[in-house]
Amino acid sequence: MNITIRETDTYDVDLQLKWSSRESKLVPTRVTFTSDPNGEPISVSRIARISMRQAIQTDLEIKLLGEGGWQGIVKDNEGSDPFAVDALVYLIAIAVDSPHPSATVATARGLAPSSGPKRVSDARKRGLIPLTKPGKASASSV
Repeated sequence: MNITIRETDTYDVDLQLKWSSRESKLVPTRVTFTSDPNGEPISVSRIARISMRQAIQTDLEIKLLGEGGWQGIVKDNEGSDPFAVDALVYLIAIAVDSPHPSATVATARGLAPSSGPKRVSDARKRGLIPLTKPGKASASSV
């Protein structure tokens, strides 16, 4: 998957992402920075100021989720097993490297973020989300 980020105030960033089985998420395999012809030259110090994780996550969410956002997944799956929908939201949040995938499950349903871990735990108990290492918010196996 290729994405282009144009929202940075310094450079345009082109990324190639591939699925990593080991990480259980999309990971960058190539990154290209392009400066404006009239802008500052590319430098490590300017690159360090770009919030790459946030920029990549935002772009992926827009590309994958569309206008409906996280709530759209819940809406598109009305009538489905709610635990399966929670698992779907959680696994997508992991794939796009959301910093708080359990909270994302709750906010997708319009609930307080603090209710997310219980929802994820319930889906995991039903075998819809793989077991994880303690303290690791991931869908990778133990």
